[in-house]
Amino acid sequence: RRAPGINVLNDQGEGRFVSVRGLDPQLNSSSINGNRVLATGGDDRAVALDVIPSELIESIEINKSLTPEMDADTIGASIDIATTSSLDRRRNLYTASIEGSYNDRNEITSPKGAFDVVYKVNDRFGLALGGSYYDREFATDNIEADGWSETDDGGVYAEDLEYRDYDVTRERYGATVSFDFRPNDSTQLYLRGLYSKFDDTELRTRLIFGFEEPTAVTADGATFDSGDAPIQVVRDLKDRREVQSVRTVSAGGRTDAGPWRFTYDLAWSQADQQENGSIDPIEFEREFEEAGELGVTIDYSDLRRPAYDIDFGGAAFVDPTDYGFNAIERTTREDAVDEEFSAKFDAAYDLQLASGSLELKFGGKARQRDKQNLISYDFYDGFDGDFTLADVLGEQTYDLAVIDPVPGLAEVRDFLSGGFAQFERNDLDSTFASVAESYTAEEDIYAGYGQAKFETGALRIVGGVRVENTQSTLNGSRVELIEEGAELDGVVLDEDTLFITPVSFERDYTDWMPSVNVRYELAEDVIARFGAFRSIIRPTVCQ
Repeated sequence: RRAPGINVLNDQGEGRFVSVRGLDPQLNSSSINGNRVLATGGDDRAVALDVIPSELIESIEINKSLTPEMDADTIGASIDIATTSSLDRRRNLYTASIEGSYNDRNEITSPKGAFDVVYKVNDRFGLALGGSYYDREFATDNIEADGWSETDDGGVYAEDLEYRDYDVTRERYGATVSFDFRPNDSTQLYLRGLYSKFDDTELRTRLIFGFEEPTAVTADGATFDSGDAPIQVVRDLKDRREVQSVRTVSAGGRTDAGPWRFTYDLAWSQADQQENGSIDPIEFEREFEEAGELGVTIDYSDLRRPAYDIDFGGAAFVDPTDYGFNAIERTTREDAVDEEFSAKFDAAYDLQLASGSLELKFGGKARQRDKQNLISYDFYDGFDGDFTLADVLGEQTYDLAVIDPVPGLAEVRDFLSGGFAQFERNDLDSTFASVAESYTAEEDIYAGYGQAKFETGALRIVGGVRVENTQSTLNGSRVELIEEGAELDGVVLDEDTLFITPVSFERDYTDWMPSVNVRYELAEDVIARFGAFRSIIRPTVCQ
């Protein structure tokens, strides 16, 4: 957070994504010990760094300008996370910490603990171990407004206003291990591994207003009347559990042979994301459409906390029996896995010149990546019988406004424990979403580079060129919904129909990427830098 040009994007008070110079996190690359860490999400390339406990990190290196020896798939920055190495320390190290954090919204103290051990068997062999555990329970309240519109006379209002009550449990644990071996004075070898798991359970209730046209707009608010335009009110509950994990293993080393220096590395990395039966969300809805049914005034004088007042229709507004079941969106199963094998080799040759030092370096790298997202949705938009909010009524724990009546978590879980046979499944929407978002992808990258680094006095110049060949194969489905009454191949369809066609795309392309970086020390505490480089961002796997 304190590095210049860096912005950390939070989720529930925890840093998740890194933005560099305001660019989208998708435009960064992230690695652990020099090897790529993969994204846990479905079609994302941005790495959610809150999956990795900060206690396992020894250092973080951010490169905003690329050199030829670095992977070229970044525009924002290259972010490298390093874990502890035993040979980096002069003596053994033993540390442990126990912490607790208190959330006054739910009055719960969350425990946190970590340890690090660095043990040097002798000057040539050592190991480093680290572990971390954090079980965080907390509650947050927020308000979100969207769909800002302007009336003909210049009044501004939000079409959607949501009052959100979150209860979240996040269990995060991980471990690192590193074995370092120096068989002789010219060679150093290592074996490093990291495992981290992030178990995120998010429970949320909401009161949602859906407005169309306001009756009147002032500088500080807007008034809505169901007699002038319908007002939609939704009360829902989300019950989602998402489990993410990251694993990396790398083995390699460095060998010095006179003016030559060789480095080599083999690595495997995997990230996955799992969901099983998440409800996101279950909705109860009432549409106020008649004159005299509902009047609402929204106060925008404090945009951090817009407030609402019910002008009339208050009894119906808070009657749970008037809110009928609208829909359930269920993530029945999500299995997203991203896996990569890589191998790299670098050779450097040092020359001493009369005017300074020159390092010539070249090398290559191969990365083979397989990614899949297999997902199954079940959407229900009907019920065999009467089902209202009153059947699963809970109590709010929200402080920013009155959002009762709301669905209760225990009541919804009890009701759904009887199964989903009593609900009407929307086969079209369920199949459409499940098929459209499922895919497999292969991406192989083969790279080589040549680089020169010249240093003399206060001046350093690094330049060269990198070439990367990308071979990708994407397999998915094209899903088309043809509506009832449309004509297809001379036949008029008598109902909405899905047409699913398997598709596969292959691409093979090569990019040449030159770069030059100049650093000049103008004074003891003044450094001037110049960098120019060409890089690429490969597309996400889109549906």
